[in-house]
Amino acid sequence: MRLLIFQYGNYYETLQRRQQGLPETYRAQYYSLDCIDKVIGNGTCMVVCLDAEPHDIQVGKYHLIGDRFQPQSKGLLYTLEVNRSARRILAIAEKFKPTHVIVRTPGWVLQRVGRWAVQNNVHVLPVLADLFYQKGLKDRFRNRPLIQLLNHPDIKLVANHNYPASYSMAAAGVEAEKIVAYDWPVIRSPKASPEKHLESRKEPVRLLFVGQVSEAKGACDLFEAGVELNRAGYDIAIDYFGDGEELGYLEQLNEELGLDDRIKFHGLTPNQLVMEAMRTADLVIVPSRHDYPEGLPCVIYESFETRTPLICSDHPSFVPRLKDGLGCKIFRAGSAHSLALAITQVIENPDVYAEMSKSTIEAWNTIQCPVTFGELISQWIASTQSGAKIPCLEHNLEQAMAAA
Repeated sequence: MRLLIFQYGNYYETLQRRQQGLPETYRAQYYSLDCIDKVIGNGTCMVVCLDAEPHDIQVGKYHLIGDRFQPQSKGLLYTLEVNRSARRILAIAEKFKPTHVIVRTPGWVLQRVGRWAVQNNVHVLPVLADLFYQKGLKDRFRNRPLIQLLNHPDIKLVANHNYPASYSMAAAGVEAEKIVAYDWPVIRSPKASPEKHLESRKEPVRLLFVGQVSEAKGACDLFEAGVELNRAGYDIAIDYFGDGEELGYLEQLNEELGLDDRIKFHGLTPNQLVMEAMRTADLVIVPSRHDYPEGLPCVIYESFETRTPLICSDHPSFVPRLKDGLGCKIFRAGSAHSLALAITQVIENPDVYAEMSKSTIEAWNTIQCPVTFGELISQWIASTQSGAKIPCLEHNLEQAMAAA
């Protein structure tokens, strides 16, 4: 087998960290590598990273290529750069001659690579974690070539992370009988952590943010809400874990406002340390705006697993699986004031806080999926070799919708 994978991130760096025994940066990061190791067997694997520093490295059975393939421009220049990048990555594919292709991002990469794979009788599996927006004519026009590709009879399985993102694919026109919602394996249960309570104390209320420090992810909305709350007399501290385009701006603004002792930026941090911080935090904040592509982020799982009440936006990936008051409180995305109000409604009511912490078990149960990433990959590859039906298709979206 010759497996070709297209994704974001830096596979080489992650392989190195695992080899050195360093802690993983993200939940299930090494698990996903282990899954690929297992399915490769005695074969070879090429991983093309679409947003990494340029590299071309052979590490055992892995050939790792990285570059800035994703255009940062807009308009006509964006289209020209997409065409240029597409030619480059398809040249890589033609030279490698894969038997199997996994594409872990939608958009132009999936369209170009998927079309090439179908035309060349190469098995292709889309494994996504993205919503398919259908807000207007422009979205529907943009999605149409991709939907047509995903409905091609040679693509037997299309996977997306958890049910909201999967339902958005079906709403956009992908055949529900070939869509499977997947998840990462259960690492820990909320039952292993004690319920939390707000005590009268001198310490500030600690808020925790994990993820890309960007405007679309809501990082700036949280900062603004924190400033608003502190000016209103609340004792609020915020810990940011992650990197991103707005990190430098927020650090500078934080220094100018003199909030260094209240708002701290920790950068990319091993998941183990983030979990330790989450256990001591009072609230986990997931303020993603609607235009931020989400499946169902791992931080939501981790919030419930540590019994820490969650404040999250009304992002279309969250609302179908989360219920206001059940482990979480939902606010209007993009509104720092709505976020600040949601925080005050929880911290001013210890009974409400305690009930939210208690109900994290039920909330956690509602977001589980029956198919794991590893099962998805291994069953798909096995079916391409045997010709048998892919077992996880028993949990396809058509069946889920019929049972709902």
